[in-house]
Amino acid sequence: MSKHVKPPRITEKQFMRSVTEMASALGWRFHHEANSFGSKPGFPDLALFHPDHGALYLELKTGNYGLTGPQQEWIDWLTHCRQIAYVVRPDDMDVIEAMLRGNMIFREDVPA
Repeated sequence: MSKHVKPPRITEKQFMRSVTEMASALGWRFHHEANSFGSKPGFPDLALFHPDHGALYLELKTGNYGLTGPQQEWIDWLTHCRQIAYVVRPDDMDVIEAMLRGNMIFREDVPA
């Protein structure tokens, strides 16, 4: 009898590394607040900047976790201010790569 083995779940740290390595390779600069102690909660995990593609804010999520209230408020506020802000998961790497290559897509096109 064979057991169904689930693939190991990627950690947020591993996911962050994958995204930042890709971003760096494609000419983006980024900021990640490694220690958010003393900061207001909810700001996206990554703020990325490219001279040709502008700014991009990403909230990285692993597993089935949703946004906290402050995270949703920041995403809403950034998009209201005409910034590009998304919630992304490890399964979205193809979408993330497209965005980092300058193929920005509308928020509705990003999987929830």
